[in-house]
Amino acid sequence: MKKVLILMFVLTLLSCQNKRNIPSELIYSFEYLNDNWNKEEINKFKNISENDTTPRNYHFGIGMHIRNNLLRHNEKSDSIVKFFNDLKIEHYDYMSSIILTSYNRYLNNTDIKLMDQVNGILESLKPTVDCQNRQREKAEKLYSKLSINDSIQVQMPVSEMTKNSVISYDCPNVDWNFDSDKHLLINGVVTQKYIRKDSSSDSPQKIYRDYHLKLRILEMNNPEIKYFMNKIAKGDEIDFSLEYSFNIK
Repeated sequence: MKKVLILMFVLTLLSCQNKRNIPSELIYSFEYLNDNWNKEEINKFKNISENDTTPRNYHFGIGMHIRNNLLRHNEKSDSIVKFFNDLKIEHYDYMSSIILTSYNRYLNNTDIKLMDQVNGILESLKPTVDCQNRQREKAEKLYSKLSINDSIQVQMPVSEMTKNSVISYDCPNVDWNFDSDKHLLINGVVTQKYIRKDSSSDSPQKIYRDYHLKLRILEMNNPEIKYFMNKIAKGDEIDFSLEYSFNIK
């Protein structure tokens, strides 16, 4: 009996020490999960393979619930999101992934290794972030260089999957080679330039400047190609962000 009491005391002490090392925002997230799961669900999650917790099997289940109810519409949402933003984690999917992984480790009384999780995510995102920074820098330079009534030529990629319509490739894969037989070429005149303050749906607190042009079409190489699924013709005006994967000359 004495040995059992000592063992229980040691386990309790370890649990308290583990909890003290966990940021309060994550502790609140764990308490939220405790309140929204029954004992059977908690026990099942505790014993699941850790690789299945982030966020493959839970992305559309509890992961979505966390994103919609804990990270967006909870009294602590702002402080939790700020906590992650301060760690340079801005996407809600990665926030919920860290919460779930940490919760699994917490239930098993192991080190959550928060910074290892954060650094792993940041390293995987580096090519995309670097690409986005290059695109924004290019957009700002083009915006400063171009003036109203300037004549420009714009090459736009077209995907067969979008039924002969213009697309814009996402980072980190924005490079493509123009083919006059497949892609859209527009000669036009700049009619307006403006800056829109924009934010990511996954990080509404972060605002950035999105540089836009409006262009009146003078000529186009293929009138059958649609502009983002919309029919366009000579004389029409189109609006686009300078961060799009278009080639502008």
